[in-house]
Amino acid sequence: MRGLGTLGRHFSGWLCLSVFGLTFGCEYVRPTMNAPLTQWDETYGYRSTNLPPSKTGSSDSLFIVASFSGGGTRASALSYGVLRELARTHCLGRPTQAAGG
Repeated sequence: MRGLGTLGRHFSGWLCLSVFGLTFGCEYVRPTMNAPLTQWDETYGYRSTNLPPSKTGSSDSLFIVASFSGGGTRASALSYGVLRELARTHCLGRPTQAAGG
């Protein structure tokens, strides 16, 4: 019985390297446990009732909260682009109910 040959050795080498990379390529990060709250105040923090009145005279009928994940350059660029487009978007009038609804 002959050996694997050159092609078989290259394939088995790449297969071993791929399995090793897939197995050990992920990093486990232990989650950070936040300390429990000692008290809770519903009037404190990021709440729509705590926002200052509009300086432009716009209505307060639409309130959008955007949350972005990631801390890298690509995530920052995506977040910036989304916020920039949201700033350019004009909402006119009140939303209407869908037809038939």
